[in-house]
Amino acid sequence: MELYLELRNLARRAISNHPYQTLNTTAIVHEAWLKLQSRDVEWNSREHFVGTAALAMRQILVDYARYRTADMRDHRKQVEIFEVDGGESATAEQMLALDQALTSLEKLDEKMTRLVMLRFFAGLGLDEAAACLEVSPRTASRLWTRARAFLKTNLNS
Repeated sequence: MELYLELRNLARRAISNHPYQTLNTTAIVHEAWLKLQSRDVEWNSREHFVGTAALAMRQILVDYARYRTADMRDHRKQVEIFEVDGGESATAEQMLALDQALTSLEKLDEKMTRLVMLRFFAGLGLDEAAACLEVSPRTASRLWTRARAFLKTNLNS
């Protein structure tokens, strides 16, 4: 039960940064909980759980975006998944583009990818993400700057 509550808190924090239009906290938490429970893994630490939960939430959102994109082909409408900074809405297509960019980033630097997932999908601050990655806040800040530049370049291409 404690892990479920932790997962719910992570989802709430992530959603408070990027409020979801078509998915709510409960739906994401339940999907992630089912995914995590099916693994039958013993969590070594909170950081291990948070990292795995961030990955599970990424997979859920990407799967949902794929589903919505397939649905969009039939209805010829833009499907909003979540709001991003500035009040603009991100679409399913943008979520899929983000997933592709993260896959490319992972080939370049796995630690940067994990940092992005912790910040974006688990809603962690830079210091908390640094602790999960076991790096200094300064190192995390440098990684974050490089990751954002990489993603901006790849998403604007």
